[in-house]
Amino acid sequence: MEKSSTVSSGIGDLSETGDTPYAGTLMSVLMCPPDGGIWSVLTCVLGFVAMMILDGVCLSLFLYDSRVGMTEQVSSPMPALEHLAVIGFCHYFIETFSCAYINRYGFRYCLFFGSTLSVTWITLLKLFVDYVVDELPFGQFYYFFLAAVGGIGIGMVKMAFVVLLSSLFVVKREFAHLCLHMGSFTGMLLIPPFTEFLILNGSWQSSMYLHLGLTSFTLMFWLLVATPVPLYVCEETSDDENLHHLSDDSESDGIVDTVADIKLRFVPLTVETQLCGSCRPYVSVGLNANWLYANKTIRRMCVRNLTNMFKGSTIGARPMYQQDIMFDGNVMVLAANLKALNRFEEFSAKMISVVTIDDINEEKYNRCNLCSIAVTRVLKSMFNMSIWLDGKFVVLAASNALIYSSCLLPVLFIKGTAGQKTSAEAMITLIACCFGLLIGRGIGFYLHETSSKGIPLYHVSSVLIANGLSMIVCCTTNDFSKIILFFGCYGFLWGYYKSMQYAVFQHCIFPLKKFTNIRGQISLVRAVSSCAGLMTAIIILEETSEIGYVYEFAGLLTAAGGVCLGLLEPVCRRQMNAANKVGSKHPNIVFDIKTKTLREIIIV
Repeated sequence: MEKSSTVSSGIGDLSETGDTPYAGTLMSVLMCPPDGGIWSVLTCVLGFVAMMILDGVCLSLFLYDSRVGMTEQVSSPMPALEHLAVIGFCHYFIETFSCAYINRYGFRYCLFFGSTLSVTWITLLKLFVDYVVDELPFGQFYYFFLAAVGGIGIGMVKMAFVVLLSSLFVVKREFAHLCLHMGSFTGMLLIPPFTEFLILNGSWQSSMYLHLGLTSFTLMFWLLVATPVPLYVCEETSDDENLHHLSDDSESDGIVDTVADIKLRFVPLTVETQLCGSCRPYVSVGLNANWLYANKTIRRMCVRNLTNMFKGSTIGARPMYQQDIMFDGNVMVLAANLKALNRFEEFSAKMISVVTIDDINEEKYNRCNLCSIAVTRVLKSMFNMSIWLDGKFVVLAASNALIYSSCLLPVLFIKGTAGQKTSAEAMITLIACCFGLLIGRGIGFYLHETSSKGIPLYHVSSVLIANGLSMIVCCTTNDFSKIILFFGCYGFLWGYYKSMQYAVFQHCIFPLKKFTNIRGQISLVRAVSSCAGLMTAIIILEETSEIGYVYEFAGLLTAAGGVCLGLLEPVCRRQMNAANKVGSKHPNIVFDIKTKTLREIIIV
């Protein structure tokens, strides 16, 4: 049975900020992700390459630190591990600001400035180490300044691809984000061993030139990616005078089609587009997703690429106004009635991006305003500190702090102290770990992301606990073959975990409207914890000169993170039992095209 009640149009799509100051001037823009096509696939490939280069280059920096097994061939004053700690902090910290920047200026600007900062980081790092750093006062400070520049650039590029692929793919979103993870793990597999080869057989300077060349390759990505085009949808009527203001160009005119016996015009929203009729505060249209994907003509209108990127500047996309935009898994698991859905249906409320008339005017006439609505609305949502009053979120944040403070420590200290491992042994161990990452991510994708079935939280918790135990047990042996096995197991379990890291949203522990807020706060938690975890591991190594203590430290943190996450399972069970007693009501939002209102439908 269905229970319906009319809700204010657009309020369900607004990120929760504590108030609704835009309710009187709302309009809707239909985002119709192409979910395919050559330009969208090319964007996936570019995301794969970008992650491969940036993560591979970052991981390679630990090879320049003489404390973890390198020889006199590397410039000894370079604090490479501390450099990586600052990069990790800035990389996660800038994510929220990158989202606001994307919402204001778009994906191409974010990719361009991010790649420019990344190239500047490698270039200046090479010059400072070579010529300048020993002659400057407070020379070590410049390493940390450059690390901040590099971390910001890397974070901007990676977040731009995360949001962009979520905008271009809905039905196949899990495939798109799989490409990003596989690119990251492939870079970790290929670039550090080749860097080690250049250091040993050439010089460390030649390996820096390799990193500079690879990073420079990302400078062209902003030109080649496809970006989504928002569609303004209005009812086609013979007496609508505003339709005559549209230009004669076929693309500007859009196309006319009939949906539910209503003739509608779909117009790409550009700076020249005249709004159809008065700007009334209701959603223009909500459509069945199957109809959208069957209509290839509309799908072709919905991307800008290299061939038409300068043809009419588009406005109104505002990707961060969509509640699910940063969810990188199978969106089917977000539906309330999973068992009833055998195909992708009625996802229109998620595809509609609710903007305001002030948003549109701001893009047209005031693009230089730094404190724009697009920026402040996103920052207020993602930095809403009231989420910390929720005990369930505190447990989730604690688990993420423990997990991300330890996730890369075994890899960064894989060489051990000087003389503990040969170069070949260290690289073989790293390759085994990276193959484990790739295999674990692939198996996790096949088992969990190709299905709409929810993942039990105890399953996620047990994977993390096993991951931590693999590192603790690794400290008990000096047998090289067993060390390879344990590192391969560690990589496999970490890659497997990445396929189900957002499982908490499949159990209604947190509503989808909180996802942007939670994601922003978790980014801050990961920034602080990743930096603090690496700095603590450095202190442990310097105080004990035993790499085994670092592995034990990492293993204990990961296992503790798994235990913390497992604490959410009893909460989930109590909520499900309570829901069963009252009829298991799950709210869902759909659009009633006849009354032009959103309706809250509760499946019983």
